[in-house]
Amino acid sequence: MLEAQQYRYRLKDLVLHYNIKTEGARRGILDCHATYKVYNALKEHIAVNNIDLTAKTAKKLSPALNTKTITATVDSFDEEHLL
Repeated sequence: MLEAQQYRYRLKDLVLHYNIKTEGARRGILDCHATYKVYNALKEHIAVNNIDLTAKTAKKLSPALNTKTITATVDSFDEEHLL
């Protein structure tokens, strides 16, 4: 596995980590198949390593987001914009 500071969770990185063949990837449906294969590989990894994914454990792995600390980076908004 890559060093922690270099590791990414992009599809192409997970495909490489789990040694999944992705000939012709980046073509929509093929990415979907690669994602499905990564999902199955992750499920197997979780089962084999007895990883607990309950909400209580997940909070220990990643601290909760405190929404009160989120602030806007601009002070004007286009109220006509769809988003």
